Amino acid sequence: MVLWQNFRWLWIINFQIFTALTTASTGVRCANELPKITDTMKNLPMQKPSIRPVALLAALLSSPAMAPAASLFSSGFDSSTGLTVLGSADTSSQFGYDYSADGIPSAPNGSGTTGLRLEANNGDVTASAEQIVVVTSTAITASVYTVSVDAWVNAVGPFPGGGAGSTEFGGIVIGHDGSTVGRNGGSLLYTGEGGSGRDYRLYKDTGEQFIASLQYDVLSNNNSGAEFSAAFPGLVPPTVQGDATVTNNGVGGFQWMTLNALVNQTAGTATFSMTSAASGNTVSIGTLDAGVGSSFATSGGAGVAFADLFSSVSGNPALSFGVFDNLEVTSVPEPSSAVLLGLGALGLIRRRR
Repeated sequence: MVLWQNFRWLWIINFQIFTALTTASTGVRCANELPKITDTMKNLPMQKPSIRPVALLAALLSSPAMAPAASLFSSGFDSSTGLTVLGSADTSSQFGYDYSADGIPSAPNGSGTTGLRLEANNGDVTASAEQIVVVTSTAITASVYTVSVDAWVNAVGPFPGGGAGSTEFGGIVIGHDGSTVGRNGGSLLYTGEGGSGRDYRLYKDTGEQFIASLQYDVLSNNNSGAEFSAAFPGLVPPTVQGDATVTNNGVGGFQWMTLNALVNQTAGTATFSMTSAASGNTVSIGTLDAGVGSSFATSGGAGVAFADLFSSVSGNPALSFGVFDNLEVTSVPEPSSAVLLGLGALGLIRRRR
């Protein structure tokens, strides 16, 4: 029993240390985490911690060896500087677009109301699939990095069903080769009105990954799935858009979504999640794994995507678009060998009376 209790407490400490180190790696000082770990150590069913292990822990968590994360790229999309636009024939991009004209509030991770507007399949009457991506012109090559962006997917009503040609997708892209039109590398796409049987999709290049691949963290990738309907509320479009109907629960449109990707090139994985500014809830979509099924690139351009994956034309092109703001790409430094050795020593210091 004592052995089990020791393992249990050590697991708790390890989890708290991991949280503190992760906090440090994102550039935020982890001093607030130290009291939590110290309190846990004081409650161990073993010898009470001396000042030495606590001091060692404090030194580790404040050490220069845990350098803050480094910004690799940042853009509010007011211009195309440092970005490459790759779109099929019937797509368009507009940098510095003032989305407040559409009744859209300021994005959650910035200030102001200008960003990037993308459209697909809105310029002609040709019924064909169209897609566009905007990615960093310089490849992201860090061993571990994160990508985040604020995204708003608009759609034509009435809802909940949506109007003609209403189903379009917005999303986030990593590992793009910088030359392929549309999706490439790894990506997460989602619909604005829940009009697809699979509203939240992971892709390796243009190959959709399905639930059966076991790369998803959700049981269903339809908006009616329990995870989505509980996390994302049904919403009414902005008043100026002239539609008072309401989307279904679980729909990702008509709200700011912060899309996140955590890429580990050594492991060959990319983990995607999204957070609703309307509800504050986060859903982890899943992890693309190069070792499962087909492989995909994790090094390359990072950015955003917008697509109409169906042979349809919007019944009201003025309301069918995606808006993106506050793209951030950040390296995630791994703990140095000194930190890892120190954590090992901290474990050895603990001994039972």
